[in-house]
Amino acid sequence: MPLPLLCLLLAPQDPPVQATPPRQALLFKSGQAYLERAVPIPPGTESMRLRLPEGIHGTTWLGAPAGRLVGARALLASDLVEREVTDLAGALRMAVGKSVVLEVAAGQQTASVGGRVERILEAPFIVPAGGSPELLSPSAVVIDGGQVIPVNRIVGLRFAPGAGELGWKFQAAVQRPVLDVTVGAHPEPWDLSLSSMANGLAWAPSYVLELGAGGRARLVGKAVIVNDLEDLVDTELRLVIGYPNIQFANVRDPLLPEVTLGQFRAMLGQPEMDQQLGVMLQNVAPARAAFGESVSGPAQPLAGEASEDLFIYELGKLSLRRGERAYLPLLEQEVDFQHRFDWELPDKVDRWANFMETPGTEEPPVWHVLRVRNSGAAPWTTAPVLILGELGPLAQSRLDYTPPGAETKVTITQALDLVGQSLEMRADGDRSPREAVILFGGSFERVRVKGSLELVNRSSRSAPMHVIKHLSGDLVSTPEGASVEGKALGLGQINASRTLRWDFELPPGQTWKAQYEYEVLIRR
Repeated sequence: MPLPLLCLLLAPQDPPVQATPPRQALLFKSGQAYLERAVPIPPGTESMRLRLPEGIHGTTWLGAPAGRLVGARALLASDLVEREVTDLAGALRMAVGKSVVLEVAAGQQTASVGGRVERILEAPFIVPAGGSPELLSPSAVVIDGGQVIPVNRIVGLRFAPGAGELGWKFQAAVQRPVLDVTVGAHPEPWDLSLSSMANGLAWAPSYVLELGAGGRARLVGKAVIVNDLEDLVDTELRLVIGYPNIQFANVRDPLLPEVTLGQFRAMLGQPEMDQQLGVMLQNVAPARAAFGESVSGPAQPLAGEASEDLFIYELGKLSLRRGERAYLPLLEQEVDFQHRFDWELPDKVDRWANFMETPGTEEPPVWHVLRVRNSGAAPWTTAPVLILGELGPLAQSRLDYTPPGAETKVTITQALDLVGQSLEMRADGDRSPREAVILFGGSFERVRVKGSLELVNRSSRSAPMHVIKHLSGDLVSTPEGASVEGKALGLGQINASRTLRWDFELPPGQTWKAQYEYEVLIRR
């Protein structure tokens, strides 16, 4: 039978606060972490006070065997913290109970006021996001006899002779969010679980690709652990490759007592924010199991596992204070790469059938890229990659998400010795009458377009080329040597979307030419 609600009330003397560092942490690149804690419950225990961790709305949960958890209440409770004296405010706090001489501004002069500091008057305390207590500046000092001196008038402090050992440390009371938990007494010890997801603990990956001879390269990855949340003590860390759907990431859990109802409702009313801003993430389905069974493992040095649509690196135990960063090796493997030169030309007709050619527009450049194959067992996550040649850095590019066995490309630089020219013109002349087409209440003209492409290799080496031309409409015939793709994009457009691709080797000093012809509707 459940205990009555009165069992949740505090005893006359507040119990000590138990700080429970996370036992496990699952870190996402998007800035969130899923944290699991285990709270030992001694035999016969009926209640305890826990430090309440920061949480995202709907992610803070208590777990216990059936019938052992009665309920819990969250509140703000005072806690003493010890700090080093680093400024006048700290020196004033340290001076409580000691005799001092204060230099106090009085107009253009200063006056010396001596006496014993009885207390410090603090401004109202607010618990910041993250639950880490920060001391506010004191507002006034009370000297024996009841004299109150505003802190903003104090310009100096001197401890009187015989003030005793100073130590240059002080203790101050701060407010922390705590959780008073009531459990059913049991003769055997057991563990209460406390899990939550919070912002402020994440990982940032990056890679370096060291090019070698014979089309072989060395790929090295690292992880930087960013901890702006709380101290980690022997926490089992796991890194996630993948991007879960955390819809309420910007809404703090209403269980946190410093979150007022008005603030909670305001957070729920905020427009959805773009969580991918500034973070390179691949599109991966939501996580369904945080700590799943092992399915496969990546390349050394770190072991890993796959869980649903996520891949998880096992880091082992790590201690890291709030505000610190950790640099950890992620992987090291040999990879195959090939040089390629990409020339991609955009469509000149937009989705509304408007012709977009601008006179004087420069041709798109030819880009020197590397095709790299992932022959390891772990996927590569989207991250910066530094490309190193024999003499040093060649470029910094972006390595896109690449599963095992797949191929990706990284961009090095513009290929200035490969010069391209393109031209499109009407193939039907100024025939009259022009063919008019009425669609969906709009007037269009059917135009036949003839295009030509030309590439010149002015370098001293052969260039493996990959040419892409996007266009709208219907091809009159398939160009020589080209493959044609019809994209299932913009199905509501006036014209169909087409893509022409050419792959060929362009010897040094040679010129490549191609022609194509298509019909397209142009808005009039």
